[in-house]
Amino acid sequence: MWGVARWPLETAFVLRLAFVLVAKRGDPLAGDELFYSNQAFELTRGKWYLWPNTLLQSFVGHPTAAHPPLTSTMLAPVAGLTGAAPLALRLAMVLLGVVVVLLIGRLALEIAGPRASTAAAGLAAVAAPLVLSDGSVMSETPSIVVLLGATLVALRFRRDPSVRLAVALGALVGLMMLGRSEFVILAPIVMAVAILGAWRAGRATIALSALTVGAALVLPGAWVFRNAAVFAEPTFTSSQDGFTLIGSYCDDVWDGPGVGLWTLGCLREFDLDNDGTDDLTELLGDTDPYGALDESQVAAAYRERAVEYAKDHRGDLPRVASFRVLRMLGWYHPSDTLQYGTGEGRQPWLGWIAIVEMTLLLPLAAVGAVTLYRRRQRTVLGLLLAQMALAIAMAAIVYGLWRFRSTFDVSVLVLAGVGLATLAERSRLG
Repeated sequence: MWGVARWPLETAFVLRLAFVLVAKRGDPLAGDELFYSNQAFELTRGKWYLWPNTLLQSFVGHPTAAHPPLTSTMLAPVAGLTGAAPLALRLAMVLLGVVVVLLIGRLALEIAGPRASTAAAGLAAVAAPLVLSDGSVMSETPSIVVLLGATLVALRFRRDPSVRLAVALGALVGLMMLGRSEFVILAPIVMAVAILGAWRAGRATIALSALTVGAALVLPGAWVFRNAAVFAEPTFTSSQDGFTLIGSYCDDVWDGPGVGLWTLGCLREFDLDNDGTDDLTELLGDTDPYGALDESQVAAAYRERAVEYAKDHRGDLPRVASFRVLRMLGWYHPSDTLQYGTGEGRQPWLGWIAIVEMTLLLPLAAVGAVTLYRRRQRTVLGLLLAQMALAIAMAAIVYGLWRFRSTFDVSVLVLAGVGLATLAERSRLG
C-alpha cells in the first residue's frame, strides 16, 4: 500500500487490535483520556470546546484550551456515533496507529528505498511504545499522524513545489500546532525544510512560499483568535503550560526519590481564591480552588511561580533536567515513570518491553543516521534529529513522562529501519 509492504500493516493492526480487545478489555478511560473523549462527544452536541465533565470540576462548562483541539475534533465523529464508548474510541486509535506505521514506512521509502521501508514499517508494527499509544485515547497518535504527513509533503514540496502541495503542507503544519503544544517548535522547522529546499533547487517562488506560510497560519490563527475572545490572559494553543510547569517546579520533585517527576503536591503553596485553604486541599476535597478566575488566569499564576522557582534554583536545573531526561528514556527508576502511566491507562508490563526495545534499537538508529549523512540526506537527518531533540528538551524543561517521547521513538524507528537495511545490504555484498 502506497509503496509500503502489506505485512507490517497487517501485523500492526492485529497486534493493536489484540491489545485493545484483550489487555485493555473492560478498562475505563483514565486521566486525560476522559477529557478528550468527553469533549469529543460534547462537540457533536454543539458545545464547542468547553471543559468537559472530568475529575477536575472547576471549569466544567466553561471555554477551555487545556489541550489543543486536534485530538477531540478528530474523535468527534466516533464519539457522536457511539456515545463516546471507550472501545469505539480505542478502535479508532488502532486505525490511526496503522496509519502511523504506513507513514513511517513511506518516509523510510522516500529517503532510503524499499528495503529500509519494509524494515522501518516492520519495526514500527511491533514497537511497544507505539502499541501503548495506539491503545490510549490520547493526543500522541493523532499528532504523530499529522507530523509524519507534514514531513512527507515537505519532502515532496522540496522536489516539485506546487499550489496543491503548498496548501496541503500549510494545512498539515497548522494541524501540527493544534495537536500538541510543543509542535509549535517543529512547525517552522518542517516549513523551512520544504521552502528552503525548493528555493535551493530553483523551483520555489515568493507566491508559493507565502501561500504555504499563510495556509499554515489559518487554523492556528482562528484558534488563537477564539482564545483571545474567551480568556482574560493571552493563550496560544493551550493553557496547560501553567498546570504542567507548576507540578515540576517545587522541592518535592527537585530532590529525593521524586526528582524529575511531577506532583500535585506543588499546589500546597497556592491559595488562588484567597479563602484560607490551599489549592491542593481544595482539589483533593472536590472543592473549587479558583473562584472567579478562568483557566488562563490560573495558568498564568502557576506559570509565573514556576519560572520564579526555576530562577531561584537555577544552579540545580542541569541536575534536575538530567534526571528528567533519564526518566523519559526509562534509564532511571523506570518503575516510577511506568507507574505514572497507569493513571493514563497504560500497562506497566508493556512499558518495560518498550524501554528494552527502544534502547536496543539505538545502535541501529545510529547506523541509519550515519548512512543518511553519507548519502547526503542531511536535511532529512536533521529533521529526524530535531524531533528527537524536541522530546529530550520537553523532558528537560517539564518532567520525565514516558509519553513525551513519541517524536523520539518515531525518529528512532525510521533511522533503525535505515540502519537495518544498511547492515543487510553490507551482509549481502560481503
